[in-house]
Amino acid sequence: VTLIIALSISYSFAYKNYTDIKSIIDMISSAEKGEVLPKNPKMKYNIYKYIIHNILKTFIENSYLQVQLSEKHYRLKTLELVALQSQLNPHFLFNTMETLYWKAIAFTNSPNEVTQIVENLSDILRYVLDSDEETVLLSEEVQITKSYLNIHLIRYQNSFDVIWDYPLALQDIKIAKLILQPIVENSILHGIRNKKEKSSIKIRIRQIKGSLYITVIDSGVGMDRQTLIKLRQKLVSTSKTSSKHIGLYNTNKRIKLLYGEKYGLRILSRKGLGTSVRIILPIEE
Repeated sequence: VTLIIALSISYSFAYKNYTDIKSIIDMISSAEKGEVLPKNPKMKYNIYKYIIHNILKTFIENSYLQVQLSEKHYRLKTLELVALQSQLNPHFLFNTMETLYWKAIAFTNSPNEVTQIVENLSDILRYVLDSDEETVLLSEEVQITKSYLNIHLIRYQNSFDVIWDYPLALQDIKIAKLILQPIVENSILHGIRNKKEKSSIKIRIRQIKGSLYITVIDSGVGMDRQTLIKLRQKLVSTSKTSSKHIGLYNTNKRIKLLYGEKYGLRILSRKGLGTSVRIILPIEE
């Protein structure tokens, strides 16, 4: 009788262990295949329960990270597609630009404002279309922004001054491509263009504690407190934004997707005095 009882207890204990171990194996197998995990069996808190709990925790965390990564990849690709929507064949564009250049030369028999615009626009198009690189040297971004500004200086008949303030030691730092130009464009369209007096745009670049600070300061019309608050809210909004300040919105969103939430744009403004937009980026090793 004692032997039978002992065998029964041993069998019950062995079966219980087998059931718990099988549950663990089933969970590991489902996790490896990316399948939905089997229902967590009811059991007292023991070593098996502890193992199953940690498998579930790890699976949930990994699934969450995969979803985040997929969403980030999708949003980056969406921004890239938006940027590429209006792209034409580069050779066609450059050939057209060259034709315009020589036609303009023929009118005056020398370089003129039209040829300057064509040259600067060609530089911008080449910068945008020629390379698939996500990051560029700061010096390259500065140069292409200068080309962009040159076009507007001609367009607005030198109605504003441009001041660059940055140490040359920073020019080899790598930054995301086409980060600066949209901010300068915003200063011209919403600040400088609407002011009657001669204005200025100052671009100041500094390295502070492992981060790069690019500040675009204009002496344009500025904005009141309520308008500034709405603009700041628009920058962090997840809903579709209006076309006004779309350059700021897309640039801020792109920076955060590339580098994380602690980076992006910071905006200050006073009506009648101007606006300051600061770009904060990590310095990549």
